[in-house]
Amino acid sequence: MRGYSLPDGLACAQAIFGPQFDPGSALRALCSYHDGDLSECPVTIRNTLSKAAAAVNDIPTVQALSPYLSPDF
Repeated sequence: MRGYSLPDGLACAQAIFGPQFDPGSALRALCSYHDGDLSECPVTIRNTLSKAAAAVNDIPTVQALSPYLSPDF
């Protein structure tokens, strides 16, 4: 595994975007392949994403370091 875990990524998105970010919707999106050309996504990748989403039991609470997405502010 490289980088951050899925729960950590969801926590960071929640810290940055606040209540308008719904981690449940993000997790459901990782398991849905009905729209557009997502059905062409290889089954191995679908399974990996679905398993990762199903394994999320807890999303930690983190604080954003800045209210801005860009370091230019």
